[in-house]
Amino acid sequence: MSNVKVSVIMNCYNGEKFLRPAMESVFAQTYQDWEIIFWDNASTDKSAEIAKSYGEKVKYFCSEKTTKLAAARNKAFAVASGEYLAILDVDDLWLPKKLEKQVALMDGDSSLGFTYNDTMYFNDHGDIFNVFSSYSPKRGHIFGSLLETVQGYMSSEAIMFRSSVLTEFSPIFHEKFHAATDYDLLLRIAYKYKVDYVPEVLSKWRDHISSGTSVARVEVPTDNLILLEDLKKDFPEIKTKYAGEIKIFIMKQHYLFAHAFWKAGDRAKALQHLKPYLADSKCLITFILINFLPYNLFEKCRNRMRAVLAG
Repeated sequence: MSNVKVSVIMNCYNGEKFLRPAMESVFAQTYQDWEIIFWDNASTDKSAEIAKSYGEKVKYFCSEKTTKLAAARNKAFAVASGEYLAILDVDDLWLPKKLEKQVALMDGDSSLGFTYNDTMYFNDHGDIFNVFSSYSPKRGHIFGSLLETVQGYMSSEAIMFRSSVLTEFSPIFHEKFHAATDYDLLLRIAYKYKVDYVPEVLSKWRDHISSGTSVARVEVPTDNLILLEDLKKDFPEIKTKYAGEIKIFIMKQHYLFAHAFWKAGDRAKALQHLKPYLADSKCLITFILINFLPYNLFEKCRNRMRAVLAG
């Protein structure tokens, strides 16, 4: 069988509630040279039945047992044949021109490691906000920006990878992470390759947090700090080249720890993580504003925080 242009990676575990809309959004694409690699992570609901009902463009695979998402993604990527790979989790959606626009961008510049697009956050009540209204997207060599914003302006359903680039990474997704598998890969690619974006909303990410189905987790900052140490070992030069971005990155992790512990009722641990910033009132105020102001004011406050830290 000849290779397709795009392999759509769909990992699923008991995703029947949202699966059909996600599948329909792929079949509604204006660009049709694609396959779906559907990796069922040992679901116990009707996910398999739904996926198989869409015909031969869906390549169905099933794990013998449930694994971490990173492991399931590695297995799905390994059987993909596309020149480009794009992830669509089963609770998210694509708009019809998603693949058409990104394939054109990738075809036009062979130096790109991946591309991304603007995405709309939504929940059961409707659309919430689009990411590019809150974060300024970046193109070119974006490693520093991606580190500083902690992946703020892109999410997995918005990204298209060049498969030849992914062969440089083994494993593609590190299974030791609980919450930073995608972010780790994006940073490593962005350090070596250029990145570009389509300035249009071409995907929709389901926000389970505002729906009340997610809670603050210490796994996120824990993973991020491990990720940072790994990057410093692999690319020692970033310690000086991106010192400012690393400082902001670490501060944000302390906030995330504080937020998680505060929500869990452990005020002492929360204050312990905020303690390094209590002595500098300007830094603390800026830090708090960045994390509590509405999204559409984030960019202004981020620039202010950079100025404070630089001073």
